[in-house]
Amino acid sequence: MKYTTAFIAAAAVLAASVSSAPLSRRDVDPALIPQLGFHAGVNPTGTGDCDGAVNGPNGQPIKIPCACPPDQATFNQALNANVAAGKAVNNPSVAVSFPTDGSKASQLARIQTALVTLQNLHGPGQGCPAVSSTLQAQQAAINAQPGKRDAPSAAQITAVAPQLDFHSGVNPTGTGDCDGAVIGPNGQPIKIPCACPPSQADFNNALVTNVQAGKAVNNPSVAVTYPTDNSNASQIARLNAGLITLQNLHGPGQGCPAVSSTFQAQQKALHTDTRPLLLANARTDSTFNEIPLIDLLGGNAQDPVVRRELADQIRDACINVGFFYVTNHGIPEPTTAGALHAAKDFFALPLETKTKLGIHKTPNFKGYTALLGENTNPENRGDLHEGFDLGWETLDANALERNDGAMAGENAWPKEAELPGFRKAALDYYHAAVRLGQYLFPLFALALDLPENFFDDKITKPAAIMRLLYYPPQTGTIDDRTIGIGAHTDYECFTVLWQQDNIQALQVLNASGQWIDAVPIPGSLVVNLGDQFARWTNDVFKSTVHRAVNRSGIARYSIPLFFGTDYDVRLEALLSCVSPDAPPKYDVVTAGDYVKSRLEATYAHSKS
Repeated sequence: MKYTTAFIAAAAVLAASVSSAPLSRRDVDPALIPQLGFHAGVNPTGTGDCDGAVNGPNGQPIKIPCACPPDQATFNQALNANVAAGKAVNNPSVAVSFPTDGSKASQLARIQTALVTLQNLHGPGQGCPAVSSTLQAQQAAINAQPGKRDAPSAAQITAVAPQLDFHSGVNPTGTGDCDGAVIGPNGQPIKIPCACPPSQADFNNALVTNVQAGKAVNNPSVAVTYPTDNSNASQIARLNAGLITLQNLHGPGQGCPAVSSTFQAQQKALHTDTRPLLLANARTDSTFNEIPLIDLLGGNAQDPVVRRELADQIRDACINVGFFYVTNHGIPEPTTAGALHAAKDFFALPLETKTKLGIHKTPNFKGYTALLGENTNPENRGDLHEGFDLGWETLDANALERNDGAMAGENAWPKEAELPGFRKAALDYYHAAVRLGQYLFPLFALALDLPENFFDDKITKPAAIMRLLYYPPQTGTIDDRTIGIGAHTDYECFTVLWQQDNIQALQVLNASGQWIDAVPIPGSLVVNLGDQFARWTNDVFKSTVHRAVNRSGIARYSIPLFFGTDYDVRLEALLSCVSPDAPPKYDVVTAGDYVKSRLEATYAHSKS
């Protein structure tokens, strides 16, 4: 486990990004250009610095060069030049787009182009910092807006409505029951109420009502999704909506049983059809030498085709690499800065204070890990980093503790008097990263040709572990058996990693045995797959080996969040990922038991 990362030369990573076509060479509508929302020269310190537009963790404005930001007219001119070129003219490896419609995705794209312009005004990375404007606050406000997808029309719904393929009243018994559409274990039809199923017309009317409401109107806690394209995943989602409608016709759970239709048989056939697709795409020679960069803006698009295209990019990365960078991830820069500041403060505490929070003092592996306190690679002598681990917790300290089974237990925090604001800064980032993970799960479902809500009932209690990590400089004679973190795979479904800019440490192993360096990309995060997804997909999605070696000569920090399913979920191979030629490779275990067993092995050598 421990953290993960992506690897490739910077130019190759950026070349792998997907960007929009350049706009025509004319100035964009000034009304669409994001406003900087701040002006230069506020409260000069006499050292060339002034107050910025954003407050830091100490509640005071973060300092910025007094010449920042530029006036709006100068900024607009620079932005127009970038948009016309389709890239940052002072940093040509960074593509920009400037869509002009009013969608949420397009608003975010315009702000991202504004940030690129601001930060590269005078050269690559030579400009004004993001905190010299309110652009990130504008991004956060847009991301906070609830996404709403337009429901299809009644005509669109009925055109692709699942067919019941059965009618009521077959072989009545005289007791109100009749034959159903499914044969039971005794070889006889399973009995159903003679009034079931309804006519196709009545069923279609109920289905239209549910789809347009986005839920079962007679059981409102059950959400309904209804994509209208012809992919296997969408057909399965529509059948699921049909089953929900059928079973809740007259109230919560009051309707016709599933066996009064052929819906489940249709779903099984579609799942069977997906097997060759995923198995054919399973990689056999993972000799990658680059990590794709994926823009996440389309994840909430109303158009299912846009979401499908994004899921296809993710699927390709999962099958062929196991790692990818993401941009437009929605975690505000001030939130990240606050967590980094908190990490630095914590690791600067006296060792005696940190040791009181030692990870072996809790039953659920939360708290502090000292240098060499864990060993992810049994062939090594220990991992050269310090860590602080935390799990799910609300910001309300009085909230009830939840039961996480094998991983149950509280977080271990330093006293507020010893480290003011630490808990809040860490949890602010934790919950922002959890929201990103929840955003990603429907895309992973689509990538696996599953309904977008497939994981919804499996992540009701996000089993997410976050680590604050400190890697001291590794100088002098370097022993390859003692590095920042040894070669390993992560334990959960996937990891969301923030890595420090300009410090190279992360490496991923390809099938040729080459360690591919990862170049940190400002503004991006790294996502990599873990063992839970490997088990679920029978290694179609592979958990890729990686490590960290900090030979930069300076201290390095990183913040990974490992996102798994609820700890009571069984990790059992998906039907679409097994076949007679590719039987399940792993024993079925619960997520909690698997994670705990891996943690016990990792920390066993330091347990006193």
